[in-house]
Amino acid sequence: MANEPLKARALILLSKGYESAHEGKPFILDGDVARAAQVEADTPEHAAAVDYLVMEGAVKFVGDRHPHLSRSVVLYDITERGLEMLRE
Repeated sequence: MANEPLKARALILLSKGYESAHEGKPFILDGDVARAAQVEADTPEHAAAVDYLVMEGAVKFVGDRHPHLSRSVVLYDITERGLEMLRE
């Protein structure tokens, strides 16, 4: 079971990412989203929060539907589990 601070950081990150999406479009979990969640990207804390969201099934990776974006950009879609976690 994840520790509570990790879970809290991950949920804030998920919330900020989901809020940044327009009409259900994919979103990022780094950059401005990570800063808004106060979980700076490229840190162990950020990696742990993203890993938690993926392992919990809250988000799923989006494939190559956006070839105009940099290869370093990772896009996510929220899942039903992720929406449930935000409601809890």
